[in-house]
Amino acid sequence: MQLVYIKNRSSEPYTLSSVIAECAEVQHHTVTRLIRTYKKDLEEFGIIGFEIHKLTEGRGRPTKDYRLTEPQATLLITWLDNTKPVRAFKKALVKEFYSMRAELAEFRLQRDHEKLYHGHLNEAINGWVYKNQHSYSNINSLLCQVVTGQTPRQLRGQHGASKEVPALELMTPEQLGLYRQKEVQATICLRQQLPYSEIKTQLLAA
Repeated sequence: MQLVYIKNRSSEPYTLSSVIAECAEVQHHTVTRLIRTYKKDLEEFGIIGFEIHKLTEGRGRPTKDYRLTEPQATLLITWLDNTKPVRAFKKALVKEFYSMRAELAEFRLQRDHEKLYHGHLNEAINGWVYKNQHSYSNINSLLCQVVTGQTPRQLRGQHGASKEVPALELMTPEQLGLYRQKEVQATICLRQQLPYSEIKTQLLAA
């Protein structure tokens, strides 16, 4: 079961009140009542977000699922009885938050490196003899497809992200590393004034 989620690579990881309830083996309304009761304490660590889930069967009111950051979730768990399921969940949650933070740190490092190369790519596109009004989006879309197998639009759809979210923010650290390599290769091809079809062939071949 997934314990920790992230909206995009620029945001902070979070868990859900429903996840806490299921893993701690308590009723969801018990967890949400604690959140409402101690809302001011929890909001010392940031605003509490939430998701609304509609019932899949039967009638009833949609349920509110609270999003809790690591410090908020840690504080909330201290208000639960120290049962065996709660203790096991605490350990699992700490491990998953740690793993997610490590992945984010690696991603952000890769992203900082990529930004250095992206400027060179734009310069190469600007000096490309085949340049037109769609060249920037076409080249960047091609790079995304080569690395992920999806267009930026498809990638956003998979992650439920809005069009404002850069496709690079949705890639894994490994994909971002490969993207940087392909970006360098594309920059070289553009400077050699190769046509788009040849650039595509070379990026897919290597």
